[in-house]
Amino acid sequence: MLLLLIACQIANPAAEDDGVVTISGWLYDDPFVTESDEVITTAGSLEVLDSIGEPLTVDGESLHDGIQPFDGYPGYWRWWAIPEEPYFLRINGGEGYHPALWAGWGPPDNGIVQALIFGFQSEDTAEWFASISEATGLPLDMEGDNVHLWGHFDEDYCTLDGSEQDCPTVQDIEIRSGPDGHVNVVIGFTVDPEEGTLVQSQVDPVRYFYAFNMEPDYPVDLSVSRDGAEVVQSYGPGARDIIAAWYFEGP
Repeated sequence: MLLLLIACQIANPAAEDDGVVTISGWLYDDPFVTESDEVITTAGSLEVLDSIGEPLTVDGESLHDGIQPFDGYPGYWRWWAIPEEPYFLRINGGEGYHPALWAGWGPPDNGIVQALIFGFQSEDTAEWFASISEATGLPLDMEGDNVHLWGHFDEDYCTLDGSEQDCPTVQDIEIRSGPDGHVNVVIGFTVDPEEGTLVQSQVDPVRYFYAFNMEPDYPVDLSVSRDGAEVVQSYGPGARDIIAAWYFEGP
């Protein structure tokens, strides 16, 4: 499954009565941040969507909009989810950003996000995707409303060296999209253990994977199969969304 990792769950006796839990954490402008260069998302909006991609509503109350609850901590966000049910986040930094669409799973109690959760700064992301396109020959169009996907297998789920469970290969990954549910070309990358650089691989276990130029407003279904088991995550992207399929744990 794919989920937003929760660092700790805070006891919340009211969660069962309210039917919702709160989730808090820092949001970043893009995945290229480092400890010395953190760019916090302070502008734009945070949309909370239910399991079918509609604005989250509980008992007639809209919980669609995430908030920054503390004036002294801009970039620290809070949002809501239904306990132990799937939900989606759309991080939109505003002008100069592509919306980032994340899939999550509501924790049983209030929680704090441990993982790096981010949007996509348009210029940085376009340059990175262009380098992927140039290196692999995978066509890329960032000018229109196309949807793109950037996936990442969680280090706690799999390894690249066979010391535990190997990560999936590109042959294990299928991404379907568009009105006809056609299969998209997937490009995968492993990580060179000595240099730390990305190396394209369609055969070896991969850490990162990409699919470009999908139509908006149609479901995007990501499935990973291995040893007879399959995990499927479906998304409902809008125009210019970049699907952040990070921290993915397959079967």
